[in-house]
Amino acid sequence: MTHITLQTYDKYYIKFPIEKAFKSNVIKQAFENENYNEIFYLNNKYCTKKYIEIIFDDFNIDNYNIKNIIEIANYLDMNDLFQYSSKKIMEIIQSCTCFQDLKNKLNIDYIYNETELKKLEILFEHNKKIIHNINQI
Repeated sequence: MTHITLQTYDKYYIKFPIEKAFKSNVIKQAFENENYNEIFYLNNKYCTKKYIEIIFDDFNIDNYNIKNIIEIANYLDMNDLFQYSSKKIMEIIQSCTCFQDLKNKLNIDYIYNETELKKLEILFEHNKKIIHNINQI
């Protein structure tokens, strides 16, 4: 089995089978020349050892790292992971009864300022109504 080496943003080297690494369209394109001895450098602050192992091993995503996983899915062009993460966020939103519940589940207080949090709260309430209406159909 052929492996490629990724250097994470926090400077760890991780070997992955090409079948797993090629879940990323960006990595797949980088190795079109089939020179698997090259190191692929992950120059995105979210691409730490912890998150790269999560996404390439088993998609074991919890609520607190979902935002970072989506950033990585976008950076590495991983459509399956992006869809999985989006579905996970929808499940989290559906399980919340109020915005405070959502803030607690996603740990978003530290990410956004007060104005942004207010906008998110309005968006949350609006989306909850839409989801409720869809479920009534």
